[in-house]
Amino acid sequence: MAHHDATLVAGVIAIVTSHGLIISRQIALWKIRRQKILEELHPYMYMTYISSFIFWTFYSESEASIYNGGKQQVTGSKLLRLCFLCLGNKIGMVYEYTIMLLFLYAHTISYLLLHVLRTHYIIGPIIFGPIAVVFGIIMHATPLFVIIHIYKTKRIGCWSFLFCLTSFLNGIVWFIFALLPTIDIYLAIANGIGILLGIVQLGLIWLFREKPQFSAVQVEDGEDVEIV
Repeated sequence: MAHHDATLVAGVIAIVTSHGLIISRQIALWKIRRQKILEELHPYMYMTYISSFIFWTFYSESEASIYNGGKQQVTGSKLLRLCFLCLGNKIGMVYEYTIMLLFLYAHTISYLLLHVLRTHYIIGPIIFGPIAVVFGIIMHATPLFVIIHIYKTKRIGCWSFLFCLTSFLNGIVWFIFALLPTIDIYLAIANGIGILLGIVQLGLIWLFREKPQFSAVQVEDGEDVEIV
């Protein structure tokens, strides 16, 4: 009973932190739209998040667990929110429709594989687990992709502290969840590495902000804008 309660609490907290992860991206997008600094946006990073959410949704469907229903709702809601927060131009529309079609296609295949063919416990985790781990690690590592950009521009403001923090906390909570009541090796690996990457990112942000040659992105009203 104690293990059940602990798993339930960890699952609820994990859902909350997962929504915090996506809200941090929404804040960055809102600032970009308000300040019209679209040239600094890196859409491929958003694509990695979406790919990660898709495969974790597959993985959650492959495991018949009451808690995975919550994980599936989280990943699905993240995906749909990101779809409608794409850039407000023709390129953004292409991304949006492509992602929506991919989402529908992927879930159709997933449903046929996992429910019609009844491969919940054997093929599902074996196929989707490793893929979800890879994309989960990429998702946690994407903020590091802008290090070269930071060195070139000397602007630390393009690195979102809020996202790095929520990603780090999200990794901790999902790692704990992966250990309760039995170890989920795929969740544990992805989020364990995510914790390490989060520590690296937070450490680098602190290091860069301590250096006077690195400044924040300044806009007309004097507000710092985090864009990645």
